[in-house]
Amino acid sequence: MDAVTLNNTSKDTNGILPKAKDEDTGFTSCGTHLDIKGRKLTVRMLRMNLGTLVTISPQGNESINEMGVACPAVCAGASSSSTTLFGPEYASNSQRLADLWSKRYKRQFIVSCNVQTNDIDGANIEKALSDWICANV
Repeated sequence: MDAVTLNNTSKDTNGILPKAKDEDTGFTSCGTHLDIKGRKLTVRMLRMNLGTLVTISPQGNESINEMGVACPAVCAGASSSSTTLFGPEYASNSQRLADLWSKRYKRQFIVSCNVQTNDIDGANIEKALSDWICANV
């Protein structure tokens, strides 16, 4: 099917670029094992066209028990949107991390964080994950 151009502007009516940048047209993946104060985690990331899928699990016990998704704001003044796809409705690490990274990197994030945290180690784990995401996104 041929593409149809309705207008010759650089953005469509929603303010979204009609074609992705060249570096955003492929799929790339990477992963690592992190040791955060004795907690060993496996992190896998799949970077897709305009989104990123991240799974975080205890090392040796990879599973997907919850998943959250977040999309950045489409235009200035709008708020970002996030939700839990499945898993616990409240206190979802997956949704919180997806929302944080979506706002920070201005792209869609789908996150499955299967690591139970508390107030003491949660900040350390979040910082280590954010540092790794920053280096690889």
